[in-house]
Amino acid sequence: MKQQLWTLILFFILTTLARADDSIVMQVDSFQSVKQSIATARIADKYPITMGLIFDEIRCYDNVGFVTGWYIYDKHQQKIPLIGLYHHGFFDLFQFPPKRHAALMQALRDKTLQTEDLETAQEYLERLEVTHPWTAPDGRVTDRSGSWSNGDKTLAITQFEWKAQFAPENNFELVIEKANRNPHRLDLLEAIGQAGEYRITNGNLACAFLKLSLTQIAPTKAGWNVLLSFSRESRRCSGDDGGYFSLKLDHSYRIVARNGYITYICDKRGAGRDESGADARGQRYTVVEGQYETPRNPRMIGSFFIKNAAIKVETPWPDMTP
Repeated sequence: MKQQLWTLILFFILTTLARADDSIVMQVDSFQSVKQSIATARIADKYPITMGLIFDEIRCYDNVGFVTGWYIYDKHQQKIPLIGLYHHGFFDLFQFPPKRHAALMQALRDKTLQTEDLETAQEYLERLEVTHPWTAPDGRVTDRSGSWSNGDKTLAITQFEWKAQFAPENNFELVIEKANRNPHRLDLLEAIGQAGEYRITNGNLACAFLKLSLTQIAPTKAGWNVLLSFSRESRRCSGDDGGYFSLKLDHSYRIVARNGYITYICDKRGAGRDESGADARGQRYTVVEGQYETPRNPRMIGSFFIKNAAIKVETPWPDMTP
């Protein structure tokens, strides 16, 4: 009787664990995190100030981004709110009356703020313009400098120095949710080996842009298979490609193996489902030279199968890995 009872208890525990695993949910979360940059300077060489600034990302086809923050006179330690524009090191900051500042901040949060709202601003209380260092004709590199104005008088900003400077960081996380447990977050940029290229893209002349999406997940004896599709886009067709990243996770959601496959290159290569159907190896896909949608003298150069959120290469193709 006791043996039967323990058997039932063990069966219940194993069934409960299986159901918990079956109820797992995974999704890709992408977001930007921005840390506050800190700088010090002097107005008229005698009033030391400190600035705390948060820079929005400059998008690929935009020339100007928004910046918000504050500055204080070191003697008084009272934060003065700022909002303004920046362009790769040049920035123009304004202190507005409280109601106007609040309205501009709300417009920024609502994504309705236009650069013209600040470029033509007249009703400011203070304005701080800071210029980027540049190389003079004689080869001398100028200091970062600028000016402070209240509309009536203008004073020089000197001795500008970054104490801590941060660019907006791109984040892609695999969020793993399970009943009665806190969500587990896995840094996908590190997991797929793309953090160096895509964590910070400000100043990247190619304006590379990464998209990641979850294609399939499947439980295994060792943990989980996770299949992600990706596309990397830039201003030029020659820089656009896409494909898959295949991850193997253990039961603690640690990465134990990863592989990447480039199945698409703009105007050179594409991949599509083999319509003859699937077999025991999974769904077959072929990689074709040229544009897959409108092949130009199509020629199959590779093939692979997708089954249980994993890729098995049947025929390797050139430049297969990211």
